[in-house]
Amino acid sequence: VDSSRNQDSDYSALDKNLERIPSLGELADRLISITTADGELSPNASKELSRLIRLVDKLKRKLSNRIDRISSSFSGRNILRDNPPTLRDGRYVLPVISSRKGDVQGIVHDRSESGETIFIEPSELVEDGNALRETSLDLDYEKRKILREYSMEVRKHLGLLKECFDATASLDAIFARASFHREYGTVFPSRGKLSLINLKH
Repeated sequence: VDSSRNQDSDYSALDKNLERIPSLGELADRLISITTADGELSPNASKELSRLIRLVDKLKRKLSNRIDRISSSFSGRNILRDNPPTLRDGRYVLPVISSRKGDVQGIVHDRSESGETIFIEPSELVEDGNALRETSLDLDYEKRKILREYSMEVRKHLGLLKECFDATASLDAIFARASFHREYGTVFPSRGKLSLINLKH
């Protein structure tokens, strides 16, 4: 900005860009209502999502408690590795010493790279494990459903959002130039020839 200009300078460039920014408060409110502060999908995005999250947590706690009890029942019998029960593909399994796998009835889900440990889901957990798996699939479906619905809602406003992006980009450029001017004390050149001594980009 030329220092010779007064404080009543023409701000039409700012006004023009500000007028291009649409009011999308209703859409923004809806998007904020279904997301957390870090941008993740909120557990309260829908009643069904909230219900499924609670059910998955309940089933996980139930399975975790049961497999801990089963693990304790094998304590001191040299059947399990020292590492605790773990998860394999969403199933609660016991780390069983390969040579003792016949002592644990259940479904084999994995084994260690050395082959010395077999990860077995105890047969008494299979039914609850199936319930957890099915509920987890329902939960994933509900999340995708919500995201799909709101993505379609955003897409309806695509033109306005693009205009908003272009306007805010222009404003950002204007303020960047103003900030540069304040830091380096730049001025608009007068009309006529210029002598660019030690010019740097």
